[in-house]
Amino acid sequence: MVNFIEKDMEEKSLIKEMLYLGTGLSVQGLNKIKETAAHFLQNNEDARKQGEAVIEDLVNKSRETTEDLHEKIDNMAKQIAEKSAMAKEEVTGFIHSLIEKPTELQEEAKQKFHEISDSLAHHGNVKKQEALLWLEELKAEILENRDLAKSKVDEIAHKLSSESKNINEKGKLFVQDIAEKSTEIKGEIDDGLHKALDRFLSKMNLSSVDRIDALEKRVNSLESKN
Repeated sequence: MVNFIEKDMEEKSLIKEMLYLGTGLSVQGLNKIKETAAHFLQNNEDARKQGEAVIEDLVNKSRETTEDLHEKIDNMAKQIAEKSAMAKEEVTGFIHSLIEKPTELQEEAKQKFHEISDSLAHHGNVKKQEALLWLEELKAEILENRDLAKSKVDEIAHKLSSESKNINEKGKLFVQDIAEKSTEIKGEIDDGLHKALDRFLSKMNLSSVDRIDALEKRVNSLESKN
């Protein structure tokens, strides 16, 4: 009974890590997951090789779909750098870290948020508290997005684990099923992150535009009086 429970937990853990791998949330490396999958498919050499190929393809697809997100992060970092006189590379690195490990960066994020907000207020047309609020909202959206993704992974992992009577028998088809579901979750994660970044940029740019427009109107008003 204990062995059966342990095996079930191991299978569920494998499924979760494979789902996480495709979504970019995995804490384990590709080789480690391939080794773990090989352990379950060890009685079927063809299934093991096919399963490993699907896992590798899953990682490559995950990397490809991340390129658009990286481009958006790069654009966002460029705009923040221009408005704050901070180094673009520094801002880019921080945004990537915030997206990849928002929970672990709680204290560091607070300090960095103040630094970015101070710089935006000093060099741009934004109040510090305004910028700070936008950054906190961005972090909250990133965390919510990841929590929803992890919740969906847990749900799917539980379902697949309970449905899978024998991973060895299903082999490549079983791994493919995980890969497809992982790709779906990855799409939802990226879509959520794109929207969160767009909202932040929209607030920052709209705020700047509004202030510039107000300033131009005031200047025009003063010039007409003269």
